[in-house]
Amino acid sequence: MTSKVYRLLMGILCLVLWPGVIAADSDRRIGQVQERLNAAGFDPGSIDGVLVSDEGCTRRYQASQGLPITGQLTRPLYRCWDVTIRW
Repeated sequence: MTSKVYRLLMGILCLVLWPGVIAADSDRRIGQVQERLNAAGFDPGSIDGVLVSDEGCTRRYQASQGLPITGQLTRPLYRCWDVTIRW
């Protein structure tokens, strides 16, 4: 196989697989957030990697820490836990 064909096939493979890799990483991070909220006494419900049901819990935690209250995973929220996230 020539190097051009190899690079083309690898590029196509990356385009096909990349969304799944990103989704899995996002689910993992959301699961970690849910675990930290739970450990801090803020019940996020089931720890399932889905943030939709946790917005109220996240807001309450942010308020308790003096963070901007967004209900979203923000840099200040991650900094509060000393977690480095690539944005």
